[in-house]
Amino acid sequence: MQINWLPQGMCDDLDKTVRRFIWKGTGDSGMHLVGWDKITQPRRYGGLGVRIARFQNVSLLGKLVWEVLNSPDKLWVKLFTDKYFKGRSIFNVTVSGGSVVWNSVSKALSMLRDGFTFKIGNGESKFWYDSWALKEKLCSVVPYVAIQDTEITIKDVCGATVGGIWRCFIL
Repeated sequence: MQINWLPQGMCDDLDKTVRRFIWKGTGDSGMHLVGWDKITQPRRYGGLGVRIARFQNVSLLGKLVWEVLNSPDKLWVKLFTDKYFKGRSIFNVTVSGGSVVWNSVSKALSMLRDGFTFKIGNGESKFWYDSWALKEKLCSVVPYVAIQDTEITIKDVCGATVGGIWRCFIL
């Protein structure tokens, strides 16, 4: 479940087994006193905190995406970077026919992609030629970049921080 994308049928079977256990226990008959939507809510919201198999599968694969983004020194991340990314961001890679683990990670990434946002950091990234605001470089979105702006950084555009908050200017 942590490195493989489970087929939807298997996720449905796992959920079905959990539902059967909760509603029937070890006996043959049972009553549905609480709906599945309520059972799968977190405990702090009055649910039992039972996890839906598909969401659990995606979140465990999401941990691998997080590792790729935040632990570039790990051996398996270096292997993925060399084999699949080829200098691109994980969000810009479209490789089909890779390993089972890569295919699983890429399926989870397609579900998790909208949850990622930009990060300015210290402002040293290139404004037009680094992927900081979108999933792709800004230079690929605009028709052209003026030659004098090719070396401009995020810090140059947004100025200094005030209390840790960037002050962005309109270009």
